[in-house]
Amino acid sequence: MNLRSIVFLLILVSVVLFLAGFRLGKKIERIDKTYTPLLTPTATPKPTATPLPLRFTTFLSTDCGLKFLYPDYFEEKETATSEARLVYNNDEITVDCRKSKIEEFTKNIKNHQKEDEITIKNRKVQVYQLTDQKGGVLFLILNPQRTKKILITLPKNLLNLVAETVEFL
Repeated sequence: MNLRSIVFLLILVSVVLFLAGFRLGKKIERIDKTYTPLLTPTATPKPTATPLPLRFTTFLSTDCGLKFLYPDYFEEKETATSEARLVYNNDEITVDCRKSKIEEFTKNIKNHQKEDEITIKNRKVQVYQLTDQKGGVLFLILNPQRTKKILITLPKNLLNLVAETVEFL
């Protein structure tokens, strides 16, 4: 066989192999597009905490002449008649209308940083940061029916609830 025939046959075999490979590639591509795996991995949902339903209880202080709503998970602790403490974990709500406490607060008012100003029963009230309670605030309010001053300390997140539900007796 001469050299030209061998070169021609090699070129012809190369073209046939190229075309066969091209067709095989198309067939594999078609199979890949239609392939669905037997088991598909599914993402497991992350567990979420179920929030407790929020219920409220009415706080009533006959000595201070005051009532307001607070979350029912707070527990009332025994105190003096002119003072009340509601406690939940590290949070605390106190209501105090003793003259000694009111005088102590007004004397040391410069030690407290002013936080906000709110309106309770159409009266502007200054709200101050508590230094000893994380996220706590305090304010002094006057009971107009009894002309009695009341000092209230509570967590900041309960300020609006108490301010909007407070009633004087």
